Amino acid sequence: MATASPSTNGSRKTNGQFGDGNKYGKGNPHGQKVAQLRTAMMEAITSEDIQAIVGALITKAKEGDIPAIKILLPYMVGLAPQAINPDDVELEEMRLESRYIDLKGQTDRKRSFGPI
Repeated sequence: MATASPSTNGSRKTNGQFGDGNKYGKGNPHGQKVAQLRTAMMEAITSEDIQAIVGALITKAKEGDIPAIKILLPYMVGLAPQAINPDDVELEEMRLESRYIDLKGQTDRKRSFGPI
């Protein structure tokens, strides 16, 4: 594996991060404010508040409120798996085969998807 070489332009550290004095390496200009707002929100809300909010969400979902259902179900049962596009099955097989060849250096089996 290649080792990191020092930056030639002086604007990056050897690990690729922006170096000291680099005008683009200052971080998120709103990060501190967002952190303060999140802290204030966490301090203001109680467990009882969360239970009341979730209870209202469950009640709405039971009444058939589709937006409430869309919010609630992914948190409770997880996201539905993405549907497989039948047109992409052969392409995915080719990607997996090339990854297998890259990892192993050679393949022990013939390609099942025919000539390229």
